[in-house]
Amino acid sequence: MTNSNDSFLDEDSFFTEIMSSQSNVEDQVVLLKISFCKKSLSGARCLYHELMNCIEDTIKNKQDYNPEDVKNNLVILVGLLKCWDLCVEHIKLLEKVSIIDIKSFPDNLFDVMLNAMTHCKNSAENYGENWKIISDNLTTIFRQCVGTITTFCSLIDSVITFDANEEDQINILLKVIDETGRLAAMSSGMDNKSLTELWKRFGKLASTYNLEIKRTASDTVTSHFKSLCYNIVTILSTISQNNNQNMNERHVVCSRLLFKILEKLSETYCGWIRNDVMLNVVFMLTHLQKYTEEYLKITKCSKELIKFIVTNFSYQIDPFIDIIIRNDSFRLALFNYVDPEVEDSLGYHLLILVLMKKISKLPWESQIEWHKKDQSLLNVCLENLDKIAKDICVGKINVQMSRDVTHSSYMANIYEATCLNTFALACQFPNEDFPELIVMLLKYLLSGKYFSSLLSSDIWCFVCRLSSTDMCYKHFQYLVQIYEKLKQRKNDFNVKILGNLLSRQYNFLSEKQRNEFINGIEKDIDPHQWHPLVRNFNEEKVQQFQQQIDASAINARIYLDLKKLEDQPRLENFHNLIKDLHVIEACQIYQDEKSAEVFVQMWNKIVYVLGDCEGTLSKVVEDLAVALLRATNLQKPSPPKYVRTVLESMASLYPYASNRLHLEFCHFLNKIASNLDESDANIVSELYARLLCHQEPCIRQESYESFENLTQANENSNLLSTLATNIRNISPEVAKSLPEFLSSKVIDQSCSFNAIDKFYEALCESMKKWRHICYKRDQIDQKEKLQKLNDDEERKEEIEVLDKNIEELVDGVCTDMEFIIKSYSQVKKNHCEKLRLICQKYLEQSN
Repeated sequence: MTNSNDSFLDEDSFFTEIMSSQSNVEDQVVLLKISFCKKSLSGARCLYHELMNCIEDTIKNKQDYNPEDVKNNLVILVGLLKCWDLCVEHIKLLEKVSIIDIKSFPDNLFDVMLNAMTHCKNSAENYGENWKIISDNLTTIFRQCVGTITTFCSLIDSVITFDANEEDQINILLKVIDETGRLAAMSSGMDNKSLTELWKRFGKLASTYNLEIKRTASDTVTSHFKSLCYNIVTILSTISQNNNQNMNERHVVCSRLLFKILEKLSETYCGWIRNDVMLNVVFMLTHLQKYTEEYLKITKCSKELIKFIVTNFSYQIDPFIDIIIRNDSFRLALFNYVDPEVEDSLGYHLLILVLMKKISKLPWESQIEWHKKDQSLLNVCLENLDKIAKDICVGKINVQMSRDVTHSSYMANIYEATCLNTFALACQFPNEDFPELIVMLLKYLLSGKYFSSLLSSDIWCFVCRLSSTDMCYKHFQYLVQIYEKLKQRKNDFNVKILGNLLSRQYNFLSEKQRNEFINGIEKDIDPHQWHPLVRNFNEEKVQQFQQQIDASAINARIYLDLKKLEDQPRLENFHNLIKDLHVIEACQIYQDEKSAEVFVQMWNKIVYVLGDCEGTLSKVVEDLAVALLRATNLQKPSPPKYVRTVLESMASLYPYASNRLHLEFCHFLNKIASNLDESDANIVSELYARLLCHQEPCIRQESYESFENLTQANENSNLLSTLATNIRNISPEVAKSLPEFLSSKVIDQSCSFNAIDKFYEALCESMKKWRHICYKRDQIDQKEKLQKLNDDEERKEEIEVLDKNIEELVDGVCTDMEFIIKSYSQVKKNHCEKLRLICQKYLEQSN
C-alpha cells in the first residue's frame, strides 16, 4: 500500500506545482476550489478511510497481529493527514477567500479529523497490551489533528470570510462551530493543552459571530455548554487524585481557562440557554462549591495547593453566578435539579446559600420571581436541609458571612449561615404575600424532618421578633389551635417541635397577652394544650396558673382518681388519672407523704400486672408507668423509703419493659441523682449495669450520660465508689468502658463506628424513623371516596322523601280514624276486630 500511493502523498510538490502555475490570487482560489478541495482532498478522504478501516480490522480481528505493521500504517496515516494541514497552510497564504469557494473543505476536514481523534481516544482499549508500542504514533496523529483544526479556525474572519446575509454561508459557519465543539469535547481526558486550545477556538468563533448565530440557531453554541461544564468538573476532580503539585496546578490553570470561556459565552448568550443545558450549569456550580477556601480546608489538599486554587480559580465562581442568575432558565433548572449520578446535596445547599445572599440584596420586584408557590428558594432550602444532616452535625464545613455595618466577615457553620440567609429573605415579604410564607413554614414545621422543622421554627421566631406583639399573639393563638388538634399525636416529633415553638413565642408576648392566655385556660382542659408553656412561666405566673387550674388539690385528686379506676376500670377513668399526673409533672408539684403512698400503690399494681400483659394492654400499663416516673418530683428530705420503692419497682419491671420505658428509666435516674444515698447503691448499680450494656445504642448513650450526671450531681463519694465496685462485679465489660466515657473518649465500638462521620450518618438515618407519614390517597381512593359520598347523598335524599311520604300517610290515617270514631255506631263487629288487631300490633312494635 505504501508504494502504490507515494506519488499521491508528495503533497509539497503537488501544491508547489499547482500554485506556482497561477500568477494571481483569484486564479489560485479557483484552482484550490476546483482541483484540490473537490478532487484531491476527496480522494485523500477515501484513502484515509480505507487505511483506517484496514488498521481497525487488523486490531479487532487478529489477536496475534504484528504491532510493527500497524505502526507502519500509522506512519502512512500521518503523512496522509498532512494533505489537510498543507491545504490549510496554503489557504493561509491567500489574502481573502469566501467560505463558499471552499465549502466542501470543512466537511472533508472535520470528517477525517473527528474519525482520527476518536481512534486516538479509544486506542488504549482497542490496542490493549500493544498500546505502549504504538502510543507515540497516536500522539503524533492527535496533535497533528488539533494543530490543523486550530489553524483552520484561526483563518476564519482573517482570511476566510462570511456573508451574514447569505443563508448557505451562515450554515457552513454553524457547521464549523458545531464540529469544533464536538472535537473539543472529545479531547477531554487526552491532553489539557489541546483541550484548552480547541475550546478557545470554539469560544472565539461563537463570540465573533454571536449576532448571526443568535438570529439563526443559538443552540449550535449553547448545546456545547454541557460538554464544557462536564470538562471543567472532570479536570477539577482529578486534583484530589494527584499528589503531584505541578500536575495539579496545571489542571487548575486549565480549568480556569475553560471556565473563563464559559463565563464569556454565558454572558454573550444569556437568554438563549435552554433549560436542559442549564441543568448542566447547575451541576457544575454545585460541584464547584467544593473548591472554595472553606471547603478545601477540610480536604487532604496541601496549604500550597489550596492557596493556588483560591487565587487562580475560586475567585471566578461568584462573578459567573452574577451573570448566569440573570437567565430565567437558570431559575427553572435550579428548582428542578436532581443529579442523576450522585446527589450532591451539600454542594447544592452551599449554592442555594450563595444565591439567597445575592437575591436578598435585590429589590422585592426582582425577588418575587424567586418566591413563587411552585418555585421558591426558601422552599428548596428547607426541603434540602435534612439531606445534609450529617454535615451539619459533624460541623467541619463553615460558610463565610459578612457583617453589613463593618463590612468585615466571619465564619459561620452551615446551619447558622442557613438561618441568617433565610431570615434576610423572610423579613422582606410584604403583607399581601406573608400568608404564603406562613403556610410554607407550617408545612415544614410539621414535616417530621428534624432540621427543616427546626429552621422553620427559627424563622417563625425571627418573624415574631420583628413583628408587633399583636401580630405575634395572633400567630401564637393560631399555632395553639393547631397544637390542640394534634393532641392524639402528642408524642410525635413534629408535635414536640410545635410545642417548642409555642414556648419560644410565649416570650415575645406582652404582659397583658400572657395574663389573657393564662386566664383563658379552663380548669379541666387537657394538660397537653398548655404543657410546653409552663417552663417559661416565672414564679408569679406559676402561682397564677396553679390557681387557675386548682393545682393545690391535685395530690388529693390523684387518690380519688386511683380509687375510681379500681372501682370502675374504664378508659375514661384511666385518662383522668393520667391527666392529673401530667399536671403534677408540668407544674412540678412535690409529693407529700400521703401522695407518695398513692404512688407506691400504683407502682405495686404495675409490677404485679405488667408481666402478664400483651399488646395494647401492655402499652396502656407502660403509659401509666411513664406518667408516674415523669410526675415524681422529690423534695429534700423525700418521704421515707419512697425512692427505694420506685427503684425496686423499676428493677422488677426491667425484664418486661419496652425500650421506651428503659429510656424513661435513664431519664428518671438522671432526675433523682442528687437524692440518692448509700442505701440505694445496690439497686441503682443493678439498673445501671443493665442499661449500660443495652442492645439499643441510643439507650446505652443515654445511660452513660445519666451516670456521668450522677458523678457530678451527687457529692457522696461512698455512694459513687460503691456503685463503681458493684458495676465492675456485675458487668466487667461496662466497667472498662465507663471510665473511658467519663474521660471524654469514644467508647461505643460495638456499632463499628470507626469515624465520627459514620456515627452521625447512622444517627441521621435513624431520624427518619421518627417521622409521622400521613396516608396519601391515590386517584382510585379519591374516586371511591367520592362515589361513596355520592351514594350517601342519594340515600339521604331517599330517606328524606320516604320520611315525607310517611308523614303524609300518618296524617291521612289520623284523619280517617277520627272520622271512624265519630261514626263508631255504624262500624260492623268484624271491622272493629280488624282495627283492634292493627292498633295492637302498632303498640307492640312501638314499645
